[in-house]
Amino acid sequence: MVTSSYANKLKQTPIELATNDPLSPPLGTSFQYQQLQLSQKLLTTIDLETLISLFFDDLTEQYTIAGLVYACPGDNIEISLGTPAKFTHEQRLFAGQDYLGTMSIYCHKELKESNERRIRHLTHTFAFSLRNALAFRRVTLSSQTDYLTGAGNRSALHASLDRELELAQRHKHPLSLLILDVDFFKSINDQYGHPFGDKALKLLVMELKKVARISDTVFRFGGEEFVLILNSTNTQGAFVIAERIRESIETLQLKSDDGDSVSLTVSVGVTTLQEEETASSLIQRADKQLYIAKSNGRNQVSVDTLEQAPKPDIATA
Repeated sequence: MVTSSYANKLKQTPIELATNDPLSPPLGTSFQYQQLQLSQKLLTTIDLETLISLFFDDLTEQYTIAGLVYACPGDNIEISLGTPAKFTHEQRLFAGQDYLGTMSIYCHKELKESNERRIRHLTHTFAFSLRNALAFRRVTLSSQTDYLTGAGNRSALHASLDRELELAQRHKHPLSLLILDVDFFKSINDQYGHPFGDKALKLLVMELKKVARISDTVFRFGGEEFVLILNSTNTQGAFVIAERIRESIETLQLKSDDGDSVSLTVSVGVTTLQEEETASSLIQRADKQLYIAKSNGRNQVSVDTLEQAPKPDIATA
């Protein structure tokens, strides 16, 4: 939603930040120096999350910016920093002819037209570094993807979790983790064969990606165990997502080569990042909750701080 009178014009004609855009007239020597400083900051990293964090920090130093959301649906990317606010300034991002997604900038107060112009110039500078970061991310992801399921592999999990943890602690955002395990998966492999088991895992990951939010990342932790990183999500929200996943997986029906109808269930452990906690500790606590869920009968969700989430009332499998 765009709420300022000046930005209403932008809503009718979305801003496309391309190299041939007719940018506004020069905004003065001090702004040119700010633009140069931003450009130098952005050259220090090629990591997408770090790049966006640097851009957000630069905006908050100069303007009354409350939050920022960058989304690139084609790459399943949605990164949120700060908090939502009453006024939203939305922009489509281009570098040359390359479409890079959209950026929404949240403000508690209506932006002045001059500040909107400055932010547009800064976003134009940001877009070219963003294009490089997206290209680097795509190459990196191709080497960090589980070949069977298409989920991130364990190496990608540790890299992503370290990055998300650092951002959560810096910006005081909640961060939650789900570890889920397919119940009685060995029996499925033994009865129907490993090719059928592989098919089941592929279908599982497809369902996880469909049910989870675009910002939630799915990783194969090992065997039939999978991890989801839920950024900007507290315990209550993580429990809701875990239950949604559990219920969705329970409705899946697979057909074996013999025509048998085979169903899947999962057990899920949920935990939320504590102050000054490490990634290793976060994983260990989620894994402990997974063990509890399986010990209590499987096909259920176990949360490490139940007072922050409703207690599940789930029939065991």
